[in-house]
Amino acid sequence: MPSISHIVALEEQNREYFDNNSSTFSKIRVTIHTTGAWPNSLHSNNHVTTLLLLDRGGAVQVNMRTDDGDRRGQLQWKLVNYHHSSSEVKCIDCDLYAPVKVKTLYRAIRHDWKPHQYLFSSGGTGCRYWTYVLLDMTANDTRRFSLRPGVPAHAWRVFGRCYSRTGAERPCNPIRQGQFQSYEDWWNDWFTLE
Repeated sequence: MPSISHIVALEEQNREYFDNNSSTFSKIRVTIHTTGAWPNSLHSNNHVTTLLLLDRGGAVQVNMRTDDGDRRGQLQWKLVNYHHSSSEVKCIDCDLYAPVKVKTLYRAIRHDWKPHQYLFSSGGTGCRYWTYVLLDMTANDTRRFSLRPGVPAHAWRVFGRCYSRTGAERPCNPIRQGQFQSYEDWWNDWFTLE
């Protein structure tokens, strides 16, 4: 399976692949990754991503990320050929009551909800908050999606801890909330020279 990726509204290459994708998914897997162990410690930092597990195999990774030293979010959609990442330390599986087309979620995110216009908080954990909001929007949009209403609250509790390969856990409080920007503020952050 070829690797196909696209960054919403920033890198339009491969947009059509996700915007018109009729593949269905019936499960969302929220993956907590280790980003490497702390020196001389059992603990590690984490990053949270979402996998749409495709009914016919493979997955689409939905990853809100940022570059080092930059708080501006970049929402990457990527076709992957796995269901579990090699850096996974914990996951939450969220079953849908009915299959959903990839393009349905892509269009909801890009055109209706616009969570790609995200500014991370300083100090980390913004990916946890972003993923919580994505799950909450999905659970509340009962016209298009059939995610149990309790899923966002369960994810929030899981996100309240940091995880590592050693099994060591520690509180991850507070979860820092980033800012969802207006289109004008987002555009100015990305495309207006200072």
